[in-house]
Amino acid sequence: MIRHVEPGKSFVLFTDTHLRYLLPARLRDDPRLGIFGEISDSFVLTQPEPGKTQIIRRMRLTCGPWPFRAIARPIVLIWGESHHRPEPAARNQEARRNQLTAWSGC
Repeated sequence: MIRHVEPGKSFVLFTDTHLRYLLPARLRDDPRLGIFGEISDSFVLTQPEPGKTQIIRRMRLTCGPWPFRAIARPIVLIWGESHHRPEPAARNQEARRNQLTAWSGC
């Protein structure tokens, strides 16, 4: 769910439903286990100096009980890094060039 938006400045996402689905239904739906989890992911644009824009990303995770936390934290952190890591400019330019070449049939 989108929690907060300031166009051109910040964007915050929040969920309290997704983490539980890392477990099979028989575990996540058992009220005796008390499985819970919340994630917020925020992006803020800053301008450290004129003409340069910087993105600051902050992710917060809370979940429990501790055995579930031991499983969920590494999964979320590894997934978050692998899906949100910016590509180096050279690799990004090379990928665009390859896409254009493939599309044009050259």
